[in-house]
Amino acid sequence: MLENSAFIDIVRWDNSGTGFIINDANEFTKTILPQHFKHCNFASFVRQLNKYDFHKIRNNKQDQTWQFKHNFFKKDRKDLLEEIKRKISVKPREDRPVETNVNTISPEDQYLAKDLRHLIKRLQTQVNQMKQSHHELEVTVEHMHHRDRAVTSELGVFQQHLVKKDDLLKQCITLITSNNNNTKTSNPSSNNKNTLTHALDKLQQQQQYLATNKGKNKTIVAANWTTPPRVLLVDDDSVYRDVSGRMLTMMKCSVEFAKDGLEALDKLNLNKYDLILMDIMMPNMDGITTTRNIRRFDTVTPVVSMTSNFTQDDIMGYISIGMNDILPKPFSKNTLYDILEKHCAHLKLPTNYSATTPTGTTTPLLIEETSTSSTTTSPTTTPTHSANAVDYLTLNQHRKRPKFFHNPPSY
Repeated sequence: MLENSAFIDIVRWDNSGTGFIINDANEFTKTILPQHFKHCNFASFVRQLNKYDFHKIRNNKQDQTWQFKHNFFKKDRKDLLEEIKRKISVKPREDRPVETNVNTISPEDQYLAKDLRHLIKRLQTQVNQMKQSHHELEVTVEHMHHRDRAVTSELGVFQQHLVKKDDLLKQCITLITSNNNNTKTSNPSSNNKNTLTHALDKLQQQQQYLATNKGKNKTIVAANWTTPPRVLLVDDDSVYRDVSGRMLTMMKCSVEFAKDGLEALDKLNLNKYDLILMDIMMPNMDGITTTRNIRRFDTVTPVVSMTSNFTQDDIMGYISIGMNDILPKPFSKNTLYDILEKHCAHLKLPTNYSATTPTGTTTPLLIEETSTSSTTTSPTTTPTHSANAVDYLTLNQHRKRPKFFHNPPSY
């Protein structure tokens, strides 16, 4: 169509003969395209030229001409037409391995690719570890839920047992009260001796006796123990610790001290004791809480409360938590010895042992106070062994207690 001079006004060679120019696109579409191109569409013709590597030349003039050029499309060079071929579109294969192109990249890129693969491998390992940790955590949480349910069930059973023990304790208290009432009815003189006023009078006489004889010589006769009793004295008052410790030392006891409940529990974890003297009001951990903790692992060692609160409700409260006896403050040496003799009787020699004073009279096993001056006489009122506060606090049942007084309940 370029060699046909009839279409020179529509399409022609450019001045250099290396390209062709379409002067009128509309006329070219109507007249020439139907003869040489099956698609009578100028846009399709231009796309076909692009597929055969023809390039449009930008025209600086403002006319409507189109100019196309190809390296092998030249005037009077038909031999070059064989070189004009359709362009082959190369699409990258997605399934082609990355390693096939590694040899064509630079060493720096190869190093980066290797580092990237190493990083991916590390990330995958961390992800697997996190999955494993998550699984283990789920198993642990499930185990904790199972244990929580088991503990809740055990607490429910434990609470039921506590209710039953409280009922049993109330029945025992009712029985003891009934027996005491029967005893009072049958023996009026004994009833008078068991009253609160009479017991307090005895305690006051004992204190007056000790104050009157202060400064006099004391003759101490040690008990015959097969093995010295090991006593743990728990009290935050340093004066009581010192005085009580001296008394127990005179009785040939091995004494250790604790300032509060926490220190007492630490000592009980390391050593075994024959008797525990427990104060009630203490810092850090009081005597009631300490006794509850002791009874969790030790239901045999006697625990005696040292307190100035000795109402009937207090006594029953102390017994209900596992205490074995009450030692009211302030107490005398004979009262302390009565507690020691009662709860450590298994450590004494089987023979009867007594001491004799310089006047030849028989004294109690522990202590007898005598005057060094010949002009000093004994007080008119001498406290007897039955005057100690323990006899009152246990309703004159010091030697005839129910069995549960000696065996604390297990918790």
